Amino acid sequence: KIRVYLRPVSADLCPIWVASYSARKVKRELETDRGKSAGTASSLPAPSSWKREWPFNILVLVLIALAFARGVCGLGSQSLWWDESLSLYRATHDPLFILSNRIILSDTVNEVVTIDNHPPLYFLLLHLFVRLAGDSEFTLRFPSLIFSVLTVPLLYAAGKYLFDRPTGLLAALFGAVSPLYLWYSHEARMYTMLTFWGLLSFYALLRMLCRSERSESAAKAMWPATYVLSSVAMVSTHYLGFLVLLSELAIYLASLRRAGWRRVAISAAVVVVLALPLACYGFLTLPKGELPGFRYIPLIELVRDVANSFSLGISVSARRAMAFHWTFRAVFLVGLFIVAKKAFRPSLKALSTLAYFFVPLLSMYLLSFVRPAYMNIRHLMMASPPFYLVLGAGLAAIRKKWPLVLAACLALMLAGTAYSTHQYFFNQKYAKDDHRAWGEYLKAHVQPGDVVVVDPPHIAQLYLYYADSGLPWTGLPRLKGSQEATVSALKDLMARYERIWLAFSYTPPWGDPDRLPQRWLKENAFLVDFRNFHSYASLVQTYCFLTEPPVLEDLPRVQHPARVNFEDKLLFLGYDLKGRPPTSGHFLRLNLYWQAQRALTEDYVVSLRLYDDQGHLWGQADRGPLNSHYPTSRWEPGQIVRDDFELFIGVGTPPGPYRLELVVHDGKQALEVWDEEGLAQGRAATIGTVEVGKPASPPSPASLPMTHRRGRDFGGLQLLGYDLVKKDRRAGDWVPVSLYWRAARRLGEDRVLQLRLVDGKGRPWAERAIRPAGDGYPTTLWEEGEVVRGQHALRIPPEAPGGDYRLELAFAGATFDLGTIRVIERERQFAVPPIQHPLRANLGDKVEFLGYDLRQTELRPGEVLPLTLYWRDLQEMDVSYTVFTHLVGEDGRIWGQQDNPPQGGRCPTTLWVEGEVVTDEYHIPLKPEAPPGEYTLEIGLYDARTGKRLPVLDEEGRVLDDKIVLAKIGVSK
Repeated sequence: KIRVYLRPVSADLCPIWVASYSARKVKRELETDRGKSAGTASSLPAPSSWKREWPFNILVLVLIALAFARGVCGLGSQSLWWDESLSLYRATHDPLFILSNRIILSDTVNEVVTIDNHPPLYFLLLHLFVRLAGDSEFTLRFPSLIFSVLTVPLLYAAGKYLFDRPTGLLAALFGAVSPLYLWYSHEARMYTMLTFWGLLSFYALLRMLCRSERSESAAKAMWPATYVLSSVAMVSTHYLGFLVLLSELAIYLASLRRAGWRRVAISAAVVVVLALPLACYGFLTLPKGELPGFRYIPLIELVRDVANSFSLGISVSARRAMAFHWTFRAVFLVGLFIVAKKAFRPSLKALSTLAYFFVPLLSMYLLSFVRPAYMNIRHLMMASPPFYLVLGAGLAAIRKKWPLVLAACLALMLAGTAYSTHQYFFNQKYAKDDHRAWGEYLKAHVQPGDVVVVDPPHIAQLYLYYADSGLPWTGLPRLKGSQEATVSALKDLMARYERIWLAFSYTPPWGDPDRLPQRWLKENAFLVDFRNFHSYASLVQTYCFLTEPPVLEDLPRVQHPARVNFEDKLLFLGYDLKGRPPTSGHFLRLNLYWQAQRALTEDYVVSLRLYDDQGHLWGQADRGPLNSHYPTSRWEPGQIVRDDFELFIGVGTPPGPYRLELVVHDGKQALEVWDEEGLAQGRAATIGTVEVGKPASPPSPASLPMTHRRGRDFGGLQLLGYDLVKKDRRAGDWVPVSLYWRAARRLGEDRVLQLRLVDGKGRPWAERAIRPAGDGYPTTLWEEGEVVRGQHALRIPPEAPGGDYRLELAFAGATFDLGTIRVIERERQFAVPPIQHPLRANLGDKVEFLGYDLRQTELRPGEVLPLTLYWRDLQEMDVSYTVFTHLVGEDGRIWGQQDNPPQGGRCPTTLWVEGEVVTDEYHIPLKPEAPPGEYTLEIGLYDARTGKRLPVLDEEGRVLDDKIVLAKIGVSK
């Protein structure tokens, strides 16, 4: 007598199937631990499965960590889109309201109650997360990430049970790097949760059907309980979970192939008893009527969508990744052949894998003939696990016969997933609708006296989450009533408010298919602002309309009247301050009043600037009138235009008075400001003073626009960071630096720090005492927690040699290194070169004019006059002066000019050293319309910030003039 002890390695030993196997098939399925051996049971070696299991378990843990790390990266970086706002809406209500499956839409006048077509389980879980961690984008999406990560080890367990460990590991690998799972793990929706419950339900069903007769009673009870709980959770997460139940019904019926009639009858009765309540539940939860956005989809298109999306997700163009796609398809077909071959043995596990994949796909296709339920791949995502299992089976089969082919296929497939992942993170095309920027723009620009129209009212949750600033809003078109009711509401808003903002998002296109509010406002109001924000597959926009026309018959009473003449083309008449009192980090809103002096062919740009008394710029806005919606080329002579203008005041701007400066330019050159006699007074006009106050709350350090986020505590005064352009500079240049400060406590004394320029040997070359926010706002006035920005500049001595220097901040013996600056020496000339027309003139005891070279004294209109000037520095200057060269006609008008710092800005006066001689070339263009006659060539220097010219002095220091007359130029036709 011989006893043979056999231990099954394959788990595919369902008792009702073993009888159908031939002796040869059973022999292939069974093997001993160390080959066939005869003897007693005591001679068998001890099980060593843990030795074979631990490398795979470690690799699975690595894949879990990879899936989590990849998914948590940027989890809250993108804003919510409309579907996610519905999740937010339900999650922020109490559990009883969530269980009611209701959504209450409101336009602030009407309410409409609708039934959500998604079951409540996901929203109950999301409600728990919101209660524990708040309602940030990160928190709202974290459950989706968790279920995406949990799917990875479950894929390994299922693949190992259905096939073998390598197949399970490969399936888990593709689940961990799946671009599709990454996409939906970054959405506050239930699709990753549905996928997890579907896979767990499938796995539990197989363990229950194929359990061994020798299984322990606890194990026998565990898998049926797991199956029931996971199946109920699946259909309570999404109504399309019923498609997985259909595949499991097919699996169960296949398992009854060799069963007796009693078992079949009992099973049929159980199916009927369970199916009836599930069918009723499905009838109640499925949406009634036609579903917007769902459509019939041809089978070939459905299959192509599934193949492309399950392999590389939806963040890559199929045409640009055909090699990757076809690699996935080829491996899938190999795996499908292997699984189908096993299914024909027959093998319940192989048949189950095929049913798990094909039944939902075919059911979705057949359902589209009755009621389309497919919009995109998310509605078939529950069928993605068998796709990865078949991929694993295909790669495992290739590994056995062609290891090199396996390496090539695996490299291409992983490269494809890496490319798609890179596209998702870095290609703006695939970013979600940017409602965050949409909301920030609205909150920054909507002012008291404005009203916001939320279009359609279905996006009210997005508006409240991102854009609500406490100002009036209403939803249009009306949820109840005709188009006339919407028009009536718009007319009422026109009569009550100065500006109407339209916050528009076309995500639910059925909410406002006709875009009635937008069309009506464009016809009956004046558009002054429009912004288009990024949207993946929709529209996200803001509009601003004036309810009163900007063209006025008469000039109204102006808060700050003025009269500034810009070359007899435009006349500035004054401005009104509107909206909130100006504070740092917010927009200063003004109404500018203009009058066209004559018909204009150019579209001029208005530049409004905010300066402190030290000449530091704290805000600047350049734009055409009414945001270029009413350009100057359309203005009629004598027409008065009210320009609705906004100027952003930089974050951290210290409170205090600031100078408003106005410039008008055509994008290349600014218009001159003329006085009453038509004489040029520079190209900028100071039109008033603005008092900037403190913001209601200090900005967060993360919101500060700092280029270097590192700092130090100087005894309760915290340096948060700074702005410093680390570029090469020349001796004599100024080094500007912006410092961002925060008061950790109230400071009893005024802090003064030292800004130093130190060479490599520690020797200081320049030093300046600075107050953190300038002289106008000492630290004794700062409140605890206040954040203030200071602008400072340190001049490199003109005699400083070339090399590397450190910029340091020092206080009470402590120093902080701001960075290294490279100084480049400039060649200087001190000898006076030969000059064609020597002419000595003293300009403000700062510069000596030595003479000029003039090649010609006759011109024609449109020609250019070459001129070379020679200067000598009398003393070091802190101001960068501008040279003006004018061709002045007999009528006193300037018909040709070139104004710029010396040598076109390459050699500003701040770089000059005492005794240095500078050669300065100009090419003065004469206007084509210049009349013939005799012109005067005049030159001089002026401060571009103030327009003030350097006076021409005689030998005793008396002022002779503010210009130097060089020569007479004849102009002929």
